Amino acid sequence: MVGASWRMTGSGRPQRAFITSSRSFTVFRLVVLLATGISVSGCSTFTTPRYSVSPDTNVTLKSLNTTAIGVGSFSGPAVFDSACRGAGPLAPLDGISHTEYIRRALESELKLAGVHVDRSPG
Repeated sequence: MVGASWRMTGSGRPQRAFITSSRSFTVFRLVVLLATGISVSGCSTFTTPRYSVSPDTNVTLKSLNTTAIGVGSFSGPAVFDSACRGAGPLAPLDGISHTEYIRRALESELKLAGVHVDRSPG
């Protein structure tokens, strides 16, 4: 058992004696601190990185030979769980929703390819 040692009593029988040295107390505090750090580390919110356009998508959109692709309004699910298994919740930058993040990413791709129009499809 950690933190315990055996000593002989006057009758010759061993008896367990707990060590109260500062070293064992320091080790105990380190173990508690480490356990707390591990258990709390899954609770932080991770920020989704800014979307970056893809050169492959740009080439593909240009090969469509169209010049008028609009983006309409997006709607997200009624219930959305932003938790990422083992990492905690995810949150896009600028306080926008995940649905808006996807809409802006699509607009960015279309604008870079030169096929975006401001009006939404109708």
